[in-house]
Amino acid sequence: MKTRTPPKDVLTAIGKLCDAWCERKCLTALRHLLPSWPLINTLTDGWADLSVALQNVRAFAGHEITLVELQKVEDLIRDVDRIVQRA
Repeated sequence: MKTRTPPKDVLTAIGKLCDAWCERKCLTALRHLLPSWPLINTLTDGWADLSVALQNVRAFAGHEITLVELQKVEDLIRDVDRIVQRA
């Protein structure tokens, strides 16, 4: 497994989503994201776990996040998957 340098824009975007969800108490979204966030393990498997967490947010929390946030989650899934695939 390789260590991946976290792209600042990806980490910033996830942090902003997490802050917004905390403020609005989007508990389902937080429940799925927080086991993998903040990203402590920057190895490939840590990024893969984050991708799964974002996919779970998309699948199970779409009812409590905004459409703009849902689109951002989609973008982040693609970004994180690219990071994983560079392994």
